[in-house]
Amino acid sequence: MAVCRETGQEQVIQMPIGEPGSAKADRRLAAILAADIAGYSALMGSDEARTVRDLKEHQAAVLPMIGEFGGHVIDTAGDGILAEFSSVVNALECAVGIQTRMVERNAAVEPNRRMQFRMGINIGDVIFDEARIYGDGINIAARLEAIAEPGGIFISRQAHDQVEGKLALSFRKLGPQHLKNIVKPVEVFAVDGIGQSGAAPGDEQSNLPQDIKYCRAPDGVRLAYAIAGSGPMMVKTGNWMNHLE
Repeated sequence: MAVCRETGQEQVIQMPIGEPGSAKADRRLAAILAADIAGYSALMGSDEARTVRDLKEHQAAVLPMIGEFGGHVIDTAGDGILAEFSSVVNALECAVGIQTRMVERNAAVEPNRRMQFRMGINIGDVIFDEARIYGDGINIAARLEAIAEPGGIFISRQAHDQVEGKLALSFRKLGPQHLKNIVKPVEVFAVDGIGQSGAAPGDEQSNLPQDIKYCRAPDGVRLAYAIAGSGPMMVKTGNWMNHLE
């Protein structure tokens, strides 16, 4: 809020983002897709020239798909892709299409040289200017991509609510996740049954911690189960079993 010198009245003034004199920013709701190559550093370390060549060939095959699904590429720095869509349904269809295309392209490649994208999708209020895009909507998509499985797609609850029942896809609930530099936990869903062409080198399938919950069976046995992450199966028996000899 500022005061106009000529009229003495208060007026709302939109301040530009960035350096003085830059164009005014545009704020709108958008679906954000973030992606990068799992195990890219390991691939570069083993054969830098081949890795760069393979990456460029993969990008040439998949980047046009973003436009085909109504999206716009924001950035392609290094091995990463950042794109925005006006529809989260289009964003997810595009992500599935890219992962499917990558499975086909990796089929004839030796397992230790396969490139697999990890992808994150979120929908949120973001700020655009002439050159960049800002906001938590982008940050959350990038953090979802960082914890995604190689060849997988992780989406936020907000994105899931928009696509549920609209696409022939199944989802795995991973529960609330504490993402780096994001204040509130984000409820995460994984898209099941896509992009599984073998593990990428130097990268774990998932780095999600186990989220353990408890319930009691009809016979009184207390059970422990995980709603997120992976690990050994656990069963907590009744306390009387601890005293058996």
